[in-house]
Amino acid sequence: MISASHVAVTNKYIFTVGFIVGAAQQPSGNIQGRIFSFENIAGLEFKPAGTVYDVLIGMEIIGS
Repeated sequence: MISASHVAVTNKYIFTVGFIVGAAQQPSGNIQGRIFSFENIAGLEFKPAGTVYDVLIGMEIIGS
């Protein structure tokens, strides 16, 4: 991985991202909604310094 401040060796992973859209609980207690999934997304491993961090979703997902 190359950043603005340094170069580091890291692992690369291929994963699937899914979003539940329009989820609503039915009177029976079941949750109903649509799942939109995006497969074969490449991502780099990182070790966050704290317990809170943000994620940037790129155009490979937004533009689909």
